[in-house]
Amino acid sequence: MSKWFWTAAASVLAGAGLAGSVAWAASRPVVPTRAEIQGVMHGYHEAGMTQETYRPLWKTVTRSDSHGVVDTAVVGMRWPTADGLGQVVFFFAGKRFLGVNSTKEVYAVSQIRAVGEGVFAVTYANYKPTDPAVDPTLPPYTVDYRVTSQGVAASRSLPPTVLDRQTAQRKTAGLPSRLQMLREARQYHEVGTAGETLQPEFNTLVATHSSRSVLSAVIANRWPTADGYGQVVLFFRGTQFLGLNAMEEATSIQKLSPDGPQAFRVTFANYKPTDAMADPTLPPVTVVYRIIGNRIVPSRSLPPGVTNKLGLVRDVAQPTSP
Repeated sequence: MSKWFWTAAASVLAGAGLAGSVAWAASRPVVPTRAEIQGVMHGYHEAGMTQETYRPLWKTVTRSDSHGVVDTAVVGMRWPTADGLGQVVFFFAGKRFLGVNSTKEVYAVSQIRAVGEGVFAVTYANYKPTDPAVDPTLPPYTVDYRVTSQGVAASRSLPPTVLDRQTAQRKTAGLPSRLQMLREARQYHEVGTAGETLQPEFNTLVATHSSRSVLSAVIANRWPTADGYGQVVLFFRGTQFLGLNAMEEATSIQKLSPDGPQAFRVTFANYKPTDAMADPTLPPVTVVYRIIGNRIVPSRSLPPGVTNKLGLVRDVAQPTSP
């Protein structure tokens, strides 16, 4: 087993907490924060052992893919633990969590390497049935994992000799499907213009994970559109639709990202009355939307330079707070 594994496990067991180094790219690209990684891992637990979750071992590997997105792989160790064994690998594209290497824990990850754009080679300790935990005698077993916008694809399956047979379960509901996002968006139309509705931009979907739920947000455009302007944000808890950021369109949303386990940060273009659509000259406006229960609570209201003054109407009743 690698020297790294025993050093990292020992530091965690000794109470070092989250000390360690993260290999960030030199240009500081968009990557998940430590809090976001922890939030995702805490959204998993061992089957039948809800008090046992996962804790990051700060051996992070990043690699920029051909589209400029940094893919990240992080080892999560079962926690609390007496021996440092029982591990799962968590994969991210930018800040978006994509999935795990397996729903079955492995005994130990001995190495992770970036071997190409969006590809990680993960090497596992490999045991005979009679091997002690500290001395695997079978040759290490390596699997390549390719990170795509659809998830994580493994080059081959894991043999029983690397698995400790404990199942890692997601505590929470998953993300809304494309069909659900489309269905919720299409319930809205512009005031006085029944033929114009909303269309989600599926590639903008982001999620954040608390210990109890998965929260997600996606940008939607006015539809049909000739210019791509007129936007709102849809929010979900698991597969439950919570509502919009506002019942008035923003002209343009520049950025949508998680802001901790219970909130999202949205940056809006901000216009003077004389500005061209393609050239907003006022400073961008950022609003943090915090999810409290089923309510969407903004940190501030949208100023006049952000909205396009076009209101929205929902064809069915808005979701109510619990």
